[in-house]
Amino acid sequence: MDLLEIISKTLWAEVRGESFDGIKAVASVIMNRAKQDINNIKDVILKPKQFSCWNNGTPVVTIKNDSDNLLWMSIMLLAESMINGGFIPIGDWTHYYNPKLCNPKWAKGISFVDIGNHRFLKTK
Repeated sequence: MDLLEIISKTLWAEVRGESFDGIKAVASVIMNRAKQDINNIKDVILKPKQFSCWNNGTPVVTIKNDSDNLLWMSIMLLAESMINGGFIPIGDWTHYYNPKLCNPKWAKGISFVDIGNHRFLKTK
């Protein structure tokens, strides 16, 4: 699987129901963890227990309608911009979670920004 597919499947599976700003926020987390280095992105994404969509194998992309197709194309373009150096993170966040699904101890006391259903923050 090439890097474009890894990034795109991650963004699709993690935040496909969010606004495009929410998708860019997760892309920002990936790029910030990779320290803006294209060579680190694959390792960042595939590191165990970091992006839940990979915990049980490769995420599946299912295109059911024109809206899904448009979203997939937008995600692919965003992923391409991450690879070719055109993507600029919209925040300095290194982590995110959905506060409706979990309340991690590591996030206590850290400033955050909510975008859609996710909470974005930078750990030390």
